[in-house]
Amino acid sequence: MALFAVGLGGCNAPTSDQPATPQAGEAVRLLVLDNPPLATELAALAGQWKATTGAELTVVEANGAEAVADKGWPQADAVIFPIHALATLAEEQRIVPLDAQLLRSPGLAWNDNFDLLRLREATWGEQPYAVPLGSATLVLFYRADLLRHLGRNPPTTWNEYADLARLLDDRANLGELAPPHDRPWNGVAEPLAPNWAASTLLARAAAYARHPENYSALFDIATLEPLVGGKPFVRALDELREAGVWGPENCDGLTPDEVRRAFWAGECGMALTWSSPADPKLAGLAPVEAGVAELPGATEAYDNGQSQWEPRSEEAGIRVPLLGFAGRMGGIVADAKNPVGAGLLLSALATQPWAAGVWQRQPDATLWRRSQVAQADRWVEPAGGTGFGAQYAAAIQATLERSDSLAALSLPGRSQYWQLLDDAVRASLKDDKPAENRLKSVAEKWREISQTLGTDRQLRAYRRSLGLEP
Repeated sequence: MALFAVGLGGCNAPTSDQPATPQAGEAVRLLVLDNPPLATELAALAGQWKATTGAELTVVEANGAEAVADKGWPQADAVIFPIHALATLAEEQRIVPLDAQLLRSPGLAWNDNFDLLRLREATWGEQPYAVPLGSATLVLFYRADLLRHLGRNPPTTWNEYADLARLLDDRANLGELAPPHDRPWNGVAEPLAPNWAASTLLARAAAYARHPENYSALFDIATLEPLVGGKPFVRALDELREAGVWGPENCDGLTPDEVRRAFWAGECGMALTWSSPADPKLAGLAPVEAGVAELPGATEAYDNGQSQWEPRSEEAGIRVPLLGFAGRMGGIVADAKNPVGAGLLLSALATQPWAAGVWQRQPDATLWRRSQVAQADRWVEPAGGTGFGAQYAAAIQATLERSDSLAALSLPGRSQYWQLLDDAVRASLKDDKPAENRLKSVAEKWREISQTLGTDRQLRAYRRSLGLEP
């Protein structure tokens, strides 16, 4: 744990709906979990915070798993944590719901957050528990010049995506636009490195699994029986493996950052990733004629109750975003000495121009508010060229304001479930074992994890992750 500044204090809750203003000496302690570089950057904002409020800002950092296990939870007023930690922090009552006054305050501008982040990702049970601070959102990068040459539009379904990947992979189809034969080239690149393969599978499976008649997708909402071995996920894994034919040989080693770099280096025709303006490895690259679109979706979904595939309705749409797999949130600590100051600090970090650069430099974050759309160029890499930022922001906003979504495993003990699924996806890239067998094995092990952690406890948490109270 590292200490960057000193100062303790408290403040009383305001008695009206007017936003509170901390007075000099009302220090705020901010805890940052599992990200020492971010803690260092936020500590550098202490001067700005004091100039704005007259109050001291102390920043400490700690290992999240150890802190939650009572082995090193420092006294703090606010905490910034990985998105997937919301389940544990809320269930362990380390953080408290955001109060109504904070949610109404102009400083937080709560309704400025994109809908799915505000209504789904930041909510636990029926209450908002966290302030969004930049969720990673997968989108599709594509070579606009190559699609124009092929007479194709960006794919809207995973079937169209596979067909286009096959065409792009063959240099003979690209005419004069084909890269030299001594340079790497593939139809697609997807993030399938350790810890990322499960995200890619769930992003592909989301539209297949989210049937309007099924409230939940990963577990049965009544029994917590795992559904990951079912037909939506089997189909998605089969299609992911097929796409590997048109991806790089080291496809199981690519992170989202490396996928992005391959795309801007001219090594692939499409890529599943998001923008990051601070990646030093993209500096100096010549602009590529690129476009960006929402991830593909599906024209049908699987109804678990009827055990059959059915067309997706026009109202539901064909796209279902994946939420909660990377990024940061901020919460108010349950035993905060200065909860009002904590809320004001989180509001400032989420909305003030002097804090924006911190989030633009985070590799697992992208824009998350409507007001950020007008500054879209600040959230994308220069290699995108003129107009790319506006396209990117439009794709992010469209994705995060859809009516449906799939949450990426928001449960206590999440790392255990996640590791099993991630390992299974990566192993499937190297052998011919049927996807159904592999995913049913994951489901069996998920059941064992739930039993070890307490099935009733996990079921209550799962229901809360879906916006329900047990």
